[in-house]
Amino acid sequence: MNISAVLLVLISVTTTTYAITGLYQAIMANLKKVPAGKPAYQSSLYTNNSKFAASKAVDGNTNTNMDTGSCFHTETNRTNWWYVDLQQTYRQIRKIELYSRTDCCAERNKMISVQIGTSLDNMRQVKYWSSQIGGHEKITFTHDQVARYVKLVHTANTYFHMCELEVYHQ
Repeated sequence: MNISAVLLVLISVTTTTYAITGLYQAIMANLKKVPAGKPAYQSSLYTNNSKFAASKAVDGNTNTNMDTGSCFHTETNRTNWWYVDLQQTYRQIRKIELYSRTDCCAERNKMISVQIGTSLDNMRQVKYWSSQIGGHEKITFTHDQVARYVKLVHTANTYFHMCELEVYHQ
């Protein structure tokens, strides 16, 4: 292969990469957020106080301070879970964002699985954190994902709390 052929291949690969990257960025920039306020459920309720209800993680408030009343919180259990029913099947989910508690006790938020599915009996894991998650985490998909439910499963044998979960689709 001569130098001009190598350069042509290199230019072609570079051009294709930029085109794909540009298309991906355009898709991500035009995503729509699933509206807040969808029904949410959790495995238990900390101190039986509605201030820490599952609905707090889909109220549209991304504040990560528990005292603001915008985070769900469970009791200590071997396995805790939280899920939201998006109330319809979305066929082009491209991103999920999580906002973890940052005012205290963030070290509890580890060993978390994010699952999606069209029914609670048909869920598949799309992300797992074995160590502590950051205050704001993004899961992006290069291909459309189909889901009606998004579920968080926490197996750290401690309290579980999260302040917001947002789902984006095309």
